[in-house]
Amino acid sequence: MYNEYDIIRWSQYPEILKRLLELEAARYTQPEMAHILKDEYPEQVKRLPTRDQVKNAVAYARVRAEYIKDRPRAQIMPYYDKYRDAIEGVTTVEKDYALLESILTKPKRKVLVISDIHVPFTDEEKLQKAIDLNRTADMVIIGGDVMDMYGCSRHRKRKSVPHEVEVDNTVRLIEYLAQLFPWVRIIKGNHDARAMKKIQDSIPADLLYLVDNEPLELLVRPFENVDYINDWWTQIGDAIVAHAERSSSIEGRPATLLGDFFTNKGWAKRLGLLPPRVFVQAHTHQVSTVYREDTKYFECGCLAQVMEYTFDSTAFMRPPMNGFVSLVQYNDRTDFNQSREYVL
Repeated sequence: MYNEYDIIRWSQYPEILKRLLELEAARYTQPEMAHILKDEYPEQVKRLPTRDQVKNAVAYARVRAEYIKDRPRAQIMPYYDKYRDAIEGVTTVEKDYALLESILTKPKRKVLVISDIHVPFTDEEKLQKAIDLNRTADMVIIGGDVMDMYGCSRHRKRKSVPHEVEVDNTVRLIEYLAQLFPWVRIIKGNHDARAMKKIQDSIPADLLYLVDNEPLELLVRPFENVDYINDWWTQIGDAIVAHAERSSSIEGRPATLLGDFFTNKGWAKRLGLLPPRVFVQAHTHQVSTVYREDTKYFECGCLAQVMEYTFDSTAFMRPPMNGFVSLVQYNDRTDFNQSREYVL
């Protein structure tokens, strides 16, 4: 005979289903998943689930989960057209800052940091893996270079990439992340800034006020839970995520230089920031971690394909590394033992 504890109604526990997808992506066995669920959700999981119960729950979660591969790729500009009125300012979508405040004041929060996606040259398989491992994250921070802005590059072109393709696939990506996570924050990378730099080089300075919006500022308008920071850094708790245009042949050095800028050079104090203990550096397409006393430094890698200019006759760049950083914070303080970099 079954009693009430033998029957787990998984549909009532969406957070447990998300956690199951994380555990499956991390290749935990079904018995291991059962013990983790019982430890982490004692109120909902009264008794250790059987192997079949876990297997059925994972299948149930997988069927109801969203995957980027299930979304059709852009042909003309269907995603842009879907949100055209909001992007172009005909209608206004207010940001849900009450939701953001509730996330920022949570006693515990999980933050996924991804960067250097370089739409339309995204490695979507690696991006999906990063998402699957972090479906319970409270916030996603994209550390710049969401768009490649290939057509605006001053480098010699090897292919034709219409700007419309980049724009539409960027809206496609933002829509997907906005539907999956409570909050998405994007900071500016050097590639994202290419369009504005080209405009600034093309028109007189006294007319620049007519074109004062970065492309990403417009593309996030339709989404109430996506904000764009028109700067190269942002702070969440005691962690600073930045797209400083610094690279080095020494692993971890760009991240430590970032920390030196904010701490030793005094910018954290000048800007009135919560004293930072964690620095996450994007831009380098490398993955690394460095400890210095009570400070942790990350390079968070990239989620892009191998860019054509990284392997040419100048032979000066290290191979790119796909990866991300996951942060766990308690009352704005990052837990070093639960926060780490991942190589994909």
